[in-house]
Amino acid sequence: MRIWKGLLLGVLLLMFLGCPPKESQKTAAPTAMPDSHSAIFAEKCAKCHDLTRVEEAHKTKTKVQMQDIIKRMKEKPDSGISESDLSQLINLY
Repeated sequence: MRIWKGLLLGVLLLMFLGCPPKESQKTAAPTAMPDSHSAIFAEKCAKCHDLTRVEEAHKTKTKVQMQDIIKRMKEKPDSGISESDLSQLINLY
């Protein structure tokens, strides 16, 4: 009986001590988003859609994905995004 109690205690200790804390299981937080109220965002991005859309995309997209989106947006008719604007927007990420 004593052996079983010791074995059970050992298994329980391994279960609790061997598991990483819940905080370490979380994925890394996304990088801070550039100020969506800066002049370039307000002028270029809000022209076609609400800035909340940009903020929401930033929460789920990687840096490279966001840069690809910005490049794609530049190609939209009447986007008004120049090469200089494109460079500024991409550098924000």
